[in-house]
Amino acid sequence: MNIKQLNIRQKVISILRRNKKEESEEVEEEMLEDNFDLDDLMNYVSNRIVGQDEAIRTLISNILYNQLLLNEISEQETLDLIDLESRKISILLEGPTGTGKSAIINDIASKLAIPVTITNISKFFENDFSTNEILYDLLLKADGQLEFAERGIVVIDEIDKIANNSDYGSIDARKYIQEAIVALMSGEICQFSINQGDNPPVEVPFDTSKLTFVLSGDFSNLKKKGVNDRGLVKTPGFCDSDTSNENITIKECINTNMSPDFFKKIKVIANTKKYDIEDYENILLHSEISPLNNLVRTFKRFDYENVKYDSGLVRKLANDAYDMGVGARGLQILVSEVQNKVLYDIMTQKYNKNEEISLTKDLLETGRQRVRK
Repeated sequence: MNIKQLNIRQKVISILRRNKKEESEEVEEEMLEDNFDLDDLMNYVSNRIVGQDEAIRTLISNILYNQLLLNEISEQETLDLIDLESRKISILLEGPTGTGKSAIINDIASKLAIPVTITNISKFFENDFSTNEILYDLLLKADGQLEFAERGIVVIDEIDKIANNSDYGSIDARKYIQEAIVALMSGEICQFSINQGDNPPVEVPFDTSKLTFVLSGDFSNLKKKGVNDRGLVKTPGFCDSDTSNENITIKECINTNMSPDFFKKIKVIANTKKYDIEDYENILLHSEISPLNNLVRTFKRFDYENVKYDSGLVRKLANDAYDMGVGARGLQILVSEVQNKVLYDIMTQKYNKNEEISLTKDLLETGRQRVRK
């Protein structure tokens, strides 16, 4: 291991020890293995979320950068909020639905022992919703450790729905929500109460200046409107296209459709790509959380050890998922259909355990045999 890798390893251990003291010994023991470096984290996430390496690399480096920055600033005698605000990174994560945006962040946060909370933008439209609920949830994820929670990750999903020309909610509501999110990202001390039954409530002062913010969304509908950075151009016939306008960048969409204060908060943009049929096949065959491999594991839980699936099933699952247009979650839906057709027979052990069981594409076609033996 070279000096650079050693320094990064020591800094990561420092983050973990500072974040969650009761787990530090276990985490440190894991991180002190000779083969640990950032590539281990990259490989862990990319082996689970297949086909999104560029986005994974961007998210890992910037989330880790924020944690290292907090370590650096916390060692100063006084907290320099201006320095922190100017250097800390907020991330816009853009990509089609079902491409693993939330899953990537959850995996990174889990391996770095950073608490994370994910809130859908629809929550902001509820009459009784307060952004303090986000902070409270983060505190719960941190097992009540305030200092740990203040270094956490806040993800706000489907952020594109509050664009100025969105069809979601009223104009006034979208503007108000943008302002609320900007205020949350501005690093203020937020006060909220925690009830303790018969005891007086506890007032919690939550410092939001240390949080990492990830704003996530699928901006394809805005890009389909063909809006450029001046809000003037619509590409002729473009709205009938199934793909986003390559000439309209995500930066231009945000700059045009969100308030200037909102856009100033974004320093890094990460993109997940739309999956094609080959990507779906790779997910099924190679992802460590492949729903098809999970189905095989279900068989094995009931002592069916000789279970395989053929290329025809993989190809049909990939093609059908592509046609569904909902990303990798389409694979989960389709494999669940397969599982529903065989689960009862698995649990009642209707199949011969001494023979090979092959899962075929017939499982996705009604009126055909369930499995080929």
